[in-house]
Amino acid sequence: MNYYSGVNAKYNLYSALDVEIGDVEDDTIKEKNIDLYKCLLHLQLLIFTLFDSEQDYNAFLERFNDVQILKTNDKKQNIYNRYGKRYFDLAKTVTPEYLLRNVKTGVSYYTNAVLKNIAEGIIDSSILEDVITEEVYLKLLSCVEFNPQYENVDNYKVFLMWIQGESLRDLAEVIAVNSKKDKYEEATKYIKKVFQYIAPWMFGCLGEYLDDMSLANSVVDTLRMQVKYGTQDEDVIALCNKGIKSRDLAISIAKIYHKTETSKNVIDWLKDVNDSFLYEELVELFDVSILEQIGRIRRDSSKKSTYFEKVDRIKSRLFINENVDFNEVVSELKSGIIILKHSRNNPFNEFRVDVICNFQQIGYLPDIISEEVSELLDSDEIINCDFAEIEEEKIWIYLSRVKVEI
Repeated sequence: MNYYSGVNAKYNLYSALDVEIGDVEDDTIKEKNIDLYKCLLHLQLLIFTLFDSEQDYNAFLERFNDVQILKTNDKKQNIYNRYGKRYFDLAKTVTPEYLLRNVKTGVSYYTNAVLKNIAEGIIDSSILEDVITEEVYLKLLSCVEFNPQYENVDNYKVFLMWIQGESLRDLAEVIAVNSKKDKYEEATKYIKKVFQYIAPWMFGCLGEYLDDMSLANSVVDTLRMQVKYGTQDEDVIALCNKGIKSRDLAISIAKIYHKTETSKNVIDWLKDVNDSFLYEELVELFDVSILEQIGRIRRDSSKKSTYFEKVDRIKSRLFINENVDFNEVVSELKSGIIILKHSRNNPFNEFRVDVICNFQQIGYLPDIISEEVSELLDSDEIINCDFAEIEEEKIWIYLSRVKVEI
């Protein structure tokens, strides 16, 4: 069911106002009803916010005549004078709680009535398919404030594709199916307008009419996050909340994580996963500037250590590369020369410290100490490395800070 027409959206504004406040007599105002709508919405919010049931309208105007919104041009002042009492009288007919909800949503009285009606119909529903049906979604989009004005787009289909994590390419095929412009550009504009602005606002307003303890409220509250990041995958949402700005990157990381046998949550896993493995999995899909978003999460997940401020030698784990033989590395470490090098071009960690043995890069230090050690190396400090031990298939090395006396 299609509740609105993008072509006639401008004139549907006026019909919504008719429902709220009755006929508008001035045809010149009717021709510019979008401006009228904005004026009346401002007036409605002012009156509903400041309404006092103990006052009559004249006392209300006298008390609040210095409010900035009333200091306006003659045309707007005429609109306020003409329709102000209607909103004041309307406020008398509803409960203080309903007035507060009108103020919280910031949308028109008519749209609040639609939201209230929808909420009453879905309040006992517990799954997304029953809460945001196609009928509900399109009815919400029919409201003036939420109307995206994309009449040739299957909006509900795009909505489902978006929260299911479909790619931009697939979304573009549906959003811009009849467009002669660049499909990806059109799809990006649609996503920004509908899913980054309209839908979060729209579902937030709907939530105002759902009891906090209701099943539907939990669904809608979760849905706001799913719409914001374009996925129903909790791990993708966690990655985005932590700092991954690219939706496609977050989805790709989550797919790799889901294939990994680990008891760690996705953030802890991402902090510890082998750099080389992660790079090989993602480098063909994303450029380095995108991959640097992972580095920010890894840095944020661990604070800079200060071990060398207290002692001159520490024992550190050595993470070896995926493509090297464990036993060969141990043999090399026991007899070879071990050198540390600050790797400045690693997209995952700007403080990455590589471990080199017999002129081959075999691994790297853990992130928890990499910033501290890299800063010492950049300051031309000398840090000697020696093999320490093997413990439960983990390699440990000693790092010793050499103090040079001049």
